[in-house]
Amino acid sequence: MTWTEAPGVGVVPERGPALLVARTSGIGLERAWAAARQWGTGDMSGLHLVGLVLVADAPKPARPLTGSIRRVGRMYPRAWRIAWVPEWHLTTEPSLERIPRSVGRISARINARATDARAETQTSRNETKESKR
Repeated sequence: MTWTEAPGVGVVPERGPALLVARTSGIGLERAWAAARQWGTGDMSGLHLVGLVLVADAPKPARPLTGSIRRVGRMYPRAWRIAWVPEWHLTTEPSLERIPRSVGRISARINARATDARAETQTSRNETKESKR
């Protein structure tokens, strides 16, 4: 529902990689759309938007939302979809030791992209420092 970064909710990071996560519900898609528009204004030029993770909010997407899911996903450099995991719906603390294989693969891809983004951000900082000298 909002940009977050430690130490608090609502703190928009100034630089580095950012990953947005949203549910495939109406409100989740609306907020993901709004965040993409906010990022697209260029006001957050220090951020490297890695992409969007859409987490299923039901076993099957609601038919009226399927078009929105595709449209919102195309607003991001990369979008990943995590299918419905019934165990996550039933517990307050899902086990990270038994995640579905598909989620593990998505996690690895996201980590690789975030690592690349961090390296790009560091290179950019170094170039900025060099140009100021």
